[in-house]
Amino acid sequence: MASGTSGGIEMWLIISRLMIFYLGFSPIAQVENGLFHVCTLENENVNCAGWNYFGQANAPKDLDNIKMIAAGTAHTCALTHAGLLTCWGSEEYGEATIPNDLYLPENKVHTVAAGGRSTCVIYGDKKRVRCWGLIKKWDLKDFQGSDTLRVHNRFLCAKSGTLLECSFFPPKNIDGLFAVGYEYHCAVISGQIECFHEHMEDHHPILSPPLVVGVVRQLSAGTHHACVLDDEGVKCWGSNYYGQIEVPAGLKGTHCISAGEGSSCAASKNETICWGQISDDGFEKEENILN
Repeated sequence: MASGTSGGIEMWLIISRLMIFYLGFSPIAQVENGLFHVCTLENENVNCAGWNYFGQANAPKDLDNIKMIAAGTAHTCALTHAGLLTCWGSEEYGEATIPNDLYLPENKVHTVAAGGRSTCVIYGDKKRVRCWGLIKKWDLKDFQGSDTLRVHNRFLCAKSGTLLECSFFPPKNIDGLFAVGYEYHCAVISGQIECFHEHMEDHHPILSPPLVVGVVRQLSAGTHHACVLDDEGVKCWGSNYYGQIEVPAGLKGTHCISAGEGSSCAASKNETICWGQISDDGFEKEENILN
């Protein structure tokens, strides 16, 4: 077992592809994980840990009044209640570089999403969608009036009311929650989860979501796997190459989840548990990966 601290996070790394973050006594409002890093939002502050080669786990020290966070492969973003966005980490495709013309006087960023090597926001009075990074303009429809959005590389979905519009797919009506992975998306329709793909074979395990019991409280998609939080607890499905769908036994009090590229995380009141491939060595040896 190894331990370390970074940005207020105390981490205990347990072999068997399981990592537990103890985050003091602050309630965790949101958890987001990318390729090998994980960030949490607590008391409107951001804490990150994990692989930090591109600085994606180095949350700026002056961040405060944060209402939401988003994590891509190797970059992270945080949005304040005032509508100001900050991103840090990898610049391979410009995914952490906020466009200079985003903040016109009449504009305010309402929500942010990150996935893979891309970042998207809903901004302005007309709630337009703007994206940068690996995603290109020709990947986007004329999204406008959107409430929420999700992105992964060149694939984007945005919802307005009950109408969900996705790149390369016809619009569909959903119950509310949806998630986007690599060339696929999942949505809650008539109380159950349905998943749709662009190129995947019909037998891909991501297309066989579990039966929902009670209410879907959260839905999150990783690269090739997804997780749901319902009245029974956390359930994950899809690719299991790194053990990312093997939900640890005994999870209690989970109120937010996140599916990353090869890992999954579940947060309770003041701790976050992640499983799968969290470090860049896939837990082949015991080590402290915090910087």
